[in-house]
Amino acid sequence: MRKKLSAIGNSLGVVIERPILELLSITRDTELELTTDGERLIISPVRRSKRGRVKASLERAVDTPAESLRKVRTRLEGPPLTDEEIARLRSKGRP
Repeated sequence: MRKKLSAIGNSLGVVIERPILELLSITRDTELELTTDGERLIISPVRRSKRGRVKASLERAVDTPAESLRKVRTRLEGPPLTDEEIARLRSKGRP
């Protein structure tokens, strides 16, 4: 497939058609990694492990009430957070 760059404000971009996005399970929120081999631009979706997704969810939830944190951890990873773990998350910002 050949594409031309499209003007987006003061930048240029490539429009990726829906069938390709669906094939690669890419959504508007999917983080993409851009690399090059010196001749080509390579665009790849970033796939996080379950542990990475859990950590990202917990980081987003740090400012939520303690009960919400317990529910997130139980649903995604296993046993609920203890009060000590919640305090540590809030004090340091990350586990």
